Amino acid sequence: MVSKCMVLLLMVARATSVTPTPTSDGSRAPEESPPTVTPQSFVHPGVLIGAEQLSYVRAQSKVGGTPENIALAKAIKNTWMNSHNTSSMSPGWNGTISCGFYDSNSYGCKNESTDASSVLINSMIWALTGDAKWAHRAIPILDFYAENLKEYADWGNGPLEAAWAADKWARAAEILSSTNAPWPTKDADAFRKVLTAASVPILYNGSCYNGNWELAMIEGMSSIAVFTEDAALLDHAMTMWRARVPAYFYMASDGPTPTIRPGCDKSNWFNQVVFNASVNGVCQETCRDFGHLGYGLASTFNVAETARLQGIDLYGEQTDRLAAALEFHTSLLNEGGYPPSGSAYKPSARTVIDPLVCSGTALKLSYPGTYQVGLTGMSRLGRAGSLSQTTKYVQDWVWKLSYGDSCSPFMYCYETLTHGGAAPPLA
Repeated sequence: MVSKCMVLLLMVARATSVTPTPTSDGSRAPEESPPTVTPQSFVHPGVLIGAEQLSYVRAQSKVGGTPENIALAKAIKNTWMNSHNTSSMSPGWNGTISCGFYDSNSYGCKNESTDASSVLINSMIWALTGDAKWAHRAIPILDFYAENLKEYADWGNGPLEAAWAADKWARAAEILSSTNAPWPTKDADAFRKVLTAASVPILYNGSCYNGNWELAMIEGMSSIAVFTEDAALLDHAMTMWRARVPAYFYMASDGPTPTIRPGCDKSNWFNQVVFNASVNGVCQETCRDFGHLGYGLASTFNVAETARLQGIDLYGEQTDRLAAALEFHTSLLNEGGYPPSGSAYKPSARTVIDPLVCSGTALKLSYPGTYQVGLTGMSRLGRAGSLSQTTKYVQDWVWKLSYGDSCSPFMYCYETLTHGGAAPPLA
């Protein structure tokens, strides 16, 4: 509970804040809207997965043959991620993480990605099994970054990589600090400080680059905001989501041309030229490839889930748009077909052509994401029945080939373990 004095201080801070300076790509974050959450309303755990969902997944993971049971077994066997309790960062690291395009001139980038994924996996296993050895593998790595991380270099892929890591860091720390893990409060507070000092500045202004960048940055900020109980930051992230999502997924109600995110002067829809009701749900990056589209879509729904846990109904604000985005893209994935059950995943061989999409050129269906968080969230709105393509994709592709049972360098991490199976009947 936050005191009335603290609430007043937060309100004053919002009223006197300085307008953020443009980022290197010239973007500014959208104008702030009125506050949508108060410090007293924070719910923990409340980053992507809440207490009821954890309880549900914990029960499901004990039932043999369920998607959660299979995913947990694979997570426990993932020795690449969970066999150590020390950072993979090279000795002598100076505290700066630099991520160039295509890994050029990068330092500490892949190390942090590996460490963040490892911490998140071990934190999840701790929360589901109650075995403290998993928490003890995660906590020392968090403490290492709390002591040593200073900044992210703002160039190349720096903002994007920082966003992906920030979400995993905050998600894992939120789980540990909310489930009675053996992590002293002073150490958790030290990690809160480093996320605020090192991660937030590079994420705060967003980006006018392709939408998956800004949505990942919004996800990182919303996750940090909940873990650190920063109401102003959560308000800021919600404002950005509300501005970016209508500019990322098209609906005919937008008019004959896509919406442009306020503060940006243009958007690149690659080779998409048809804009009417026949392509409702098409994404700004659909014609780029389904990999980058998948990143943006995943962040869109991850933020909506975190917001839901904090009492903010982003799903309700954009129900039709979000449903259309899921169905439009999974219909194309289903049309593209699957490899035979049990075969190796060969994404480069999967393409589909639709005359209304991308001017009839072949769509690249590589690494499309699992869509499970979106399906779970929309199911709670009673929309599962209208998401037949999404349901088919998840059941016939993601579950059968265990596509969601891994942790990527991006925001994906064992989504079958957190949001697989049927959605529990949550409020």
